[in-house]
Parts: sequence; structure tokens; C-alpha cells
Amino acid sequence: MTATEAAVVQAAFPGWAPSTNSVRDRLQGVPTPVRLGALDPWYTASRVWGISRWGPGVSAMLTAAASRFPLRPAIIDDEGTVRYGDLDRRATALAAHLRRAAPAGSAIGILCRNHRSFVIGQIAAERAGLDLVLLSTALPASRLADVIERE
Repeated sequence: MTATEAAVVQAAFPGWAPSTNSVRDRLQGVPTPVRLGALDPWYTASRVWGISRWGPGVSAMLTAAASRFPLRPAIIDDEGTVRYGDLDRRATALAAHLRRAAPAGSAIGILCRNHRSFVIGQIAAERAGLDLVLLSTALPASRLADVIERE
């Protein structure tokens, strides 16, 4: 565990302190729900880190899941499986591009079917600090143009 990770866990659980001794020594001062397995301090530390980086929201939850379970499937769609780590990297890369392309506080629209690109776009917009307009593929072109112009 790095010093930064230990500091995040310490902030989440004030009684906790890192130790190189036995498991029993490591659990001294850790709240009972953690010792019983009801809370995972590493996942909690990941969430705290995600919230400090992205603010409370889906991005923080994805960051926590990606740091804790990077190889677990996050999305399964027509194109295959996307793992949490890959989803987090793709959303971060798209957010960096959106920050360069659109000023903070502006709005972007997403028009696509419900699949991985839709989720990546939503998370990237949140990370870039942009307002998001969800556009329906079922709208006729004239109504779609009205929504885009209005928003």
C-alpha cells in the first residue's frame, strides 16, 4: 500500500493505521463492519479517491470499480465485453478530448443506441464538466433539429 492509499483509507476510517504485522494487528482500530466483511476498506478508499478526483457521481463510482476490479466485465453489448479498467481509460481519454474541443459549461449531445459508446460518452461528459443532452434515435429529423437548437 502506498502512502497516498494509506492516507485515503485513514481519512475514510480515522482509527485505521497501516501495519506490517499480522492480519490481527492490521485490523486493530478498524471499525467492526470492516472486520466482519461488510465494508471493503480498499473499495472505500477507491471511492474516496474517485470523489476527490471527479466529484460525487458516476465517474467516482467507475473510478472505484476500475481501481478495485479492473478486469471484471462492466458492459456486455453487441460488440462484446468492456472491462471496468478499459471503460475508465476510454472515458478519461474522451473527456480529455472534450475538454479541448468544448469550453467548460457548454452542452454536448449524444445520439446513439444504448451500448458502450453511450455510457462512455455520458461519463466523459461528466468528467469534462459539460452539460449533456441525451438525444433519441426515435425522433424525426425535424424534431431532433429543434431539440439541438433549443438546448
